[in-house]
Amino acid sequence: ARHRDPDTIFVWVGDGLNPEDTRFGTWMTYHLGQAGVDEPDGNLYFLPAGDHYADVVTAADAMLLSSRLDPLPKVVFDALEAGCRIVLFEGASGFNDPAYLDSGHFHRVEYDVETTVAKIRAVPDLINALGDRLREGV
Repeated sequence: ARHRDPDTIFVWVGDGLNPEDTRFGTWMTYHLGQAGVDEPDGNLYFLPAGDHYADVVTAADAMLLSSRLDPLPKVVFDALEAGCRIVLFEGASGFNDPAYLDSGHFHRVEYDVETTVAKIRAVPDLINALGDRLREGV
């Protein structure tokens, strides 16, 4: 996404990784360092869970539900309450149910990086198009 739009910023809200966890934490910490996470000129930042979480969700154009296993994570409900659109993988999580998908707040994508980036970048346009249709009474 950064190569397509340098203004794209990803924020991972949570308490981070345990770099001493030799099975996952060490490996992931190394790769996140290689990707420039939390670097001033980067586009991916960790924000500890806490006071600024609601501000980030409110300001976001979209939330990527990267988990394919968590059935109904609370963060999605928080994002919806703030008016944020949700991008999720096809066939993943409990939000893939028509009751959620028909709301217009969820956008499904294949489990593919290029497709996911394209959908995330399209969310502001989708929101604007929906607003135009509502103003026209369609």
